[in-house]
Amino acid sequence: MIAAEPTGTVRRLPHPVRLGYASGNFAKSVQVTAIDLLYLYFLVDVMGIAAPVAGAVLFAAFLIDSLTDPLFGHLIDKREGRIGYRTIIGLAAPLCCLAFVAIFIAPVAFPGAVVLASFLSFAAFRVAFTLVDVPHNALLAGITRDSRERGVLSTWRFFFSSLGTLAISAIVLIALSREAGPRASTFVTFAFIVAALYLPVMLGSAAVSVSGSRTIKQPVEHISFLQALRRLLANRRLMQVICVCVISAGLITVFSRMAVFYAKSWLGDPGLAGTLIAFKVAGQVLALPLWWLLAKRTEKRTAAICAQTLFGGTMAAFLLLAPRSVEVSAVLFFLAGAGLGGLTVMNWALLPDTIEYTELDTGSRHEALTFGLLLALCKAASGAGLALVAWLLELSGYEAAAAEFNSRLPDLLLSMTLVPMMGVIACSLILSRLPMSYRDHLDATTAPGDRPDRTMSRARSLRVR
Repeated sequence: MIAAEPTGTVRRLPHPVRLGYASGNFAKSVQVTAIDLLYLYFLVDVMGIAAPVAGAVLFAAFLIDSLTDPLFGHLIDKREGRIGYRTIIGLAAPLCCLAFVAIFIAPVAFPGAVVLASFLSFAAFRVAFTLVDVPHNALLAGITRDSRERGVLSTWRFFFSSLGTLAISAIVLIALSREAGPRASTFVTFAFIVAALYLPVMLGSAAVSVSGSRTIKQPVEHISFLQALRRLLANRRLMQVICVCVISAGLITVFSRMAVFYAKSWLGDPGLAGTLIAFKVAGQVLALPLWWLLAKRTEKRTAAICAQTLFGGTMAAFLLLAPRSVEVSAVLFFLAGAGLGGLTVMNWALLPDTIEYTELDTGSRHEALTFGLLLALCKAASGAGLALVAWLLELSGYEAAAAEFNSRLPDLLLSMTLVPMMGVIACSLILSRLPMSYRDHLDATTAPGDRPDRTMSRARSLRVR
C-alpha cells in the first residue's frame, strides 16, 4: 500500500482560494497581452523605430530581466518566514503598475532618445513584473502537493488569463480601428486603463490566496545559489518540462504576436486583430473542460500532446487556406486558441509536480527557484520571439507607414504558421519521453518517514501492485 500523504497535503482547496489565487492571472494577463499584442506595433508604427531595432530593444530588456528571476527565486526560498508571498506581491504590484504606464509614456516624453527611453523603461517594467510573477507562480506549488488539484488550479489560472486577453482585445478593437489611427495619446490612455485593471485584482488575489492556505513548509538550507541551481539542473523531469515551456514561449507565441500585422496586411484593418484575438480567447475558454476531462482520464503529458496536435493542425490549415476573409480567419483563430489553451494549461500543471522530485532526491524544496529558473528561460525565449517577429516582418517587406503591402505577402503567413509548427513538433517529441505520471508523483510525495529506502524510491518501487 502507498503510505499516508505528508502533512500539509491539500486534496481539495476551498473554492474561494482557488478563484482568489487564479484571479491574479487576469492581472498579469492584461499586461502580458498588451505587450505581446501592441508594444512592438507601438514602437514601430507609432514611434517610428525600425522593426529590427525595436525587436533588439525588447530582446535586450527581456534578457536583463531573465537574469533576475532565478536569483530572486532563490532569495524567496531562503526567506525563513521573515517575509511571505503576500507581502512581496503587495509591495511589488504598485511598482509594476507604474512601470507599465512608463513604457508608453517614456518614448513619447523623450522623442530625441526614443530608443534609449524605450529600452530603459521596458527593462524597468520587466524587473518589476518579476517581483510579482515569481511569488505568484510559486504559490501553485506552495498551497498544495496534490497533482490533480494543481491541474484544477492551472485550469482556473488559464481561464482568468483568457479573460484578461479578452479584455485587452476589446480595447484593441477600439484603439486600433481604422478611424482612430495609430496615435501616441491613444496608447498612453490604453496604458492607464490596463493599470486600473491590474492593480486591484493583483492585490486582491494575493490577499485571498495566501491567507490561511499556505500549508507546505519548506526545509530551509543555507546553501549557495549555485548549489541550489545545480540541484534543479540534475532533475531530468524539470529540464524536460522547462524545454517545452521555453519552446512554447519562443516559437509557438509567434502566431499570436503577428495578429496585428496579419490583420493590417491581409485583412486591411489592424483593429480587426481585436476580433481575431477575441475568437482565439473564446476557443481557449470553451475548450478548457475538454482538456481537463482528458487529463483526468489519461495523463497530463498525453493531454498536452493532444493540444499540441490540434494547434499544429490549425497552423497547417491556416497555411493551406491562406484566408483573406475575417470569417475564415476568425474560425482558425478559434481552433488555434483551443489548442493553445490545452498546451498552456498542461505545461503549467506539469511544472510544479517536478518540485517534489527535487525534494525526493535532495531533501530540500525549491519552489520559487524552480519557477524563477523557468521564468528566466521563458522570458529570454519570449524576448527572442519578439525579436524574431520583428526580423520576420523585415524579411517579408513590412512597411509601417503603408495601409497594406503587396510584396512578398506569402512570407508573412509562412512565418506566422511554420515557425509555431516547428515548435509544436519539438514539444511533442519531448513530452512523449517525459517519465512522469500521476502514480509516479504520488510515490514522490509519500511522507519521508513512511518511505523505505531512497534508492528504492528513485526506482519507483512504491507503486501499488
